[in-house]
Amino acid sequence: VLRAIRAGRRQLRVLLVTDDDDLGVILRGLKLGADGACLSRAGPETLRLAIGNVIAGEVALPGDRVTEILHGLLEGNAEAQIETTSVLSLTDREHQVLRMLADGQGPAEIAVGLGLSISTVRTHLQHVMGKLGVHNQLHAAAKGRQLLGPSSPR
Repeated sequence: VLRAIRAGRRQLRVLLVTDDDDLGVILRGLKLGADGACLSRAGPETLRLAIGNVIAGEVALPGDRVTEILHGLLEGNAEAQIETTSVLSLTDREHQVLRMLADGQGPAEIAVGLGLSISTVRTHLQHVMGKLGVHNQLHAAAKGRQLLGPSSPR
């Protein structure tokens, strides 16, 4: 289903809701294009927040598994070995947006930080994702972290 949704280039937001705590299940869903994942046993409030985040264009992940998930998306993934030309093709603003995304900021935070509208940030994110060959912000954040490394402390 995820492959069909992404192949159709439809702008549908997808939240993977699973009762399986297996990291592999979550990673497969995210690699296929889900915008987030939530464990069903986390409770109704956590599920409501995850749905709200995904609808808002942000990523939703089980909080205690974020580091494992980001590492899992990069490990053993041949697509994670992006050529330098992908980063070089980013405009200065797209590079700023990717840096902030890789540092864990969502579109709303990026908009405030750069003094842009949320719509403009979403447009930049779409361009970044296209240039990096990824289908969602989570993958863009993971690849941004891989390509740009951790941000320097302030």
